[in-house]
Amino acid sequence: MKRVRRTRSFVVDALCDEVDLSRRHVARVVDSFVSVVTAALERGETVELRDFGVFESRVRKASVGKSIKTGEVVSIPSHCVVVFRPSKRLKSAVRGYRSGEVGAD
Repeated sequence: MKRVRRTRSFVVDALCDEVDLSRRHVARVVDSFVSVVTAALERGETVELRDFGVFESRVRKASVGKSIKTGEVVSIPSHCVVVFRPSKRLKSAVRGYRSGEVGAD
């Protein structure tokens, strides 16, 4: 199965089909949503969307790695990463799709 990459534009168009709003308005809502989630994660907050998943930022400890180019050991400082944990409902939907149970009509 070939993977298809969907962009912000796809999301905006899909939402326009779902609701009776202009493309410009939906694009502003999508941009605002991304801004709100980003700001919350920057503040160290967790964003939970029921039946979809949870976004949170975590601190990765400092570690030691190897440079791919030179093979020399490099130290990697601690840093924040964004983590997404899908809900059971989302996992179930994707699992069904990937195994061919959904959309086989």
